[in-house]
Amino acid sequence: ADARGVNPVCTRSPKPCPFHTITLTDAIAKKQPIVFSVSTPGFCQTAICGPVLEILVDLAPTLTRFQIVHAEVYVEPNKQTSGAPKTTDTISTYGLDYEPSLYVADAGGIVRARLDFTWDRAELESALALVP
Repeated sequence: ADARGVNPVCTRSPKPCPFHTITLTDAIAKKQPIVFSVSTPGFCQTAICGPVLEILVDLAPTLTRFQIVHAEVYVEPNKQTSGAPKTTDTISTYGLDYEPSLYVADAGGIVRARLDFTWDRAELESALALVP
């Protein structure tokens, strides 16, 4: 409900991904396993942010025990600026200087797996399997 100035809230095309209905803070409070994806599929410099997000979108119906949250990288990627676009709080909070990145945490909030840059469905499924 509060995009915190991020516009668009999701750069997936042609429509946003379904992982923007809950904040990471609220997901942690639910005490369920979490998948936290950080990427900007519409503006990824490595051309892999869209495909790795699509793997998660495809798997989501089987991941009902997980809270899934996607965070974008840029606040207003479509806004014309003279410098680099401003990054979201997620990027500064986690100290990321690359994308995509994906975290898998257990119900206690302990990160059990992290995937960076590029991964396939098998690698994502292996990361998810690390959560009891």
